[in-house]
Amino acid sequence: MDGGVYINTHLSAMSTYVGSTSLSVARGCGWQHFGAYVNLGSFYLVGIPLGLFLGFGLKMDGKGLWMGIACGSVLQFLLLSIIAFFSNWQKMTDKARDRIFGETLSEKQSLV
Repeated sequence: MDGGVYINTHLSAMSTYVGSTSLSVARGCGWQHFGAYVNLGSFYLVGIPLGLFLGFGLKMDGKGLWMGIACGSVLQFLLLSIIAFFSNWQKMTDKARDRIFGETLSEKQSLV
């Protein structure tokens, strides 16, 4: 097996794992809209154009296309990590606690 293919396969698997984990954190925190914007920006505004430039502009063919998508995946992880790092986690836990324990019995019965 070619060494470049071996490295690309491992990098692809690692970026998929890291990207899906960071998106799961965003989804679990109720940040679906952030995840959608980050995906659009990372892949459609950066990853695909970069892949097209590397693949066809610099004549790197399939390797360039793959590198562009990999760069989009890394950017996605970085942006979601920055958002998670600067989040107020105490405020989020308070909101979650209020959602769980804040409802009274009459509010629950009115929904049924």
